Amino acid sequence: MLESSLVAFTSHDLVRSLGQSKPFCRGLLDILSMAGISSDHEVVQWAIDLGDASDASSLQIIIDSPTLKQLVLSLRGDDAVSFSDFLCNIIGKRALASHRSRSKLNRNRINYPFPDHRSFPHVLRRLLVALAEASEALPSGLFLQGVQALQNRDPLYGGGSSDIFKGNYGSAVVALKRLRFFELAPEDRPKVHKQFCRESLLWQMLEHPNILPFLGIDKETSQPHLCMVLPWMENGHILQYLKKNDIPPSSRLRAQLLLEVAEGLAYLHSENVVHGDMRANNILVDDQGHARITDFGLAVFAEVTRQSLSSDYRGSLRWLAPELVRSTGQQGAMAGQKVHRTRESDVWAYGCVFLEVYTGHPPFPEEKNDYQVVVQIALGARPTCPPCRTATDRHRWALVETCWHPQPSERPTMQAVIETLELDVVVYMDE
Repeated sequence: MLESSLVAFTSHDLVRSLGQSKPFCRGLLDILSMAGISSDHEVVQWAIDLGDASDASSLQIIIDSPTLKQLVLSLRGDDAVSFSDFLCNIIGKRALASHRSRSKLNRNRINYPFPDHRSFPHVLRRLLVALAEASEALPSGLFLQGVQALQNRDPLYGGGSSDIFKGNYGSAVVALKRLRFFELAPEDRPKVHKQFCRESLLWQMLEHPNILPFLGIDKETSQPHLCMVLPWMENGHILQYLKKNDIPPSSRLRAQLLLEVAEGLAYLHSENVVHGDMRANNILVDDQGHARITDFGLAVFAEVTRQSLSSDYRGSLRWLAPELVRSTGQQGAMAGQKVHRTRESDVWAYGCVFLEVYTGHPPFPEEKNDYQVVVQIALGARPTCPPCRTATDRHRWALVETCWHPQPSERPTMQAVIETLELDVVVYMDE
């Protein structure tokens, strides 16, 4: 009886109507009762009492239960797309849902069954990404129509496992990021496609003045492959911008750009996202001269951060925090074993970005071999700060030294970094 009910419950029509009607919630309540899931039973009853399951944002918690999550992750094809569209719709309405559900709870004196309402969007986002990885299906709203690649078939930039092409989307000039599937063995392509889905979904959830916007996905210009569509940044990355415009080290602009990077990274951390690959090459500068963090191929949710160091991560070894190396040993890290990227390891990498912006060099520039750098980091070495000539210099590099504290728990949060940098910018204004 229970098995047949679960099968029926994942039919195409019911998936489309998920979270949109009382009959759905009552049907779900019956199934949960048969399965003996009492805590979820209370959640569904609460949603029915509210009379509006969507605005109450109850379904993300229901689905987060092991039984229902497994049902969702088993969806494929059109069912997976429909459910992904539904989740995106709820995520987009999360602020309205939060306000309305709290109002109804107060008005109806219903006990709110969840301890932290702010966690709702994060639960949904994790589920959406997990479904994309399991089904290799993406929400239909991510796909763009009318993207055109420029005639030149050669990429303008390349690095890691992707190439960047230039194109147009309407009147806007865009960058098309395409993974190098042709270099992959056939058995590796599904894994890379899942990584593409993960990065696309995670990136499209982000919205901040210092995060490069994710416009969508193009499936026409590079068939059968997909491309991420991003705004074109003519200024290039932050080091190219500083060099091209001959910005002196003493300029207030450098401090302002680093403050903007810190604000973007603090936003990511507030959204439970760890960037995982902070370095100057992944910070672009827009037409107005503002910093934009880009490239979320290694980004993860803060609660789920066990990931492998893949071969395309090799170029970022110099930015690794010591705990990422010591967790497996330097040989293990280079061999692709598991590491644990965290907000604190992002803070370490931010200190390295700070060094890059003021010196124009990566961490440990005297050592040409990346693997020797990893050995040094594992043994406790830290990058070298430039000489301090003024009180402002001492203040600035003291902050960077705290970002490089060997104990992750002793490093400042990005919000604390922002508070210090704001003073740094004020000092420049006074000077």
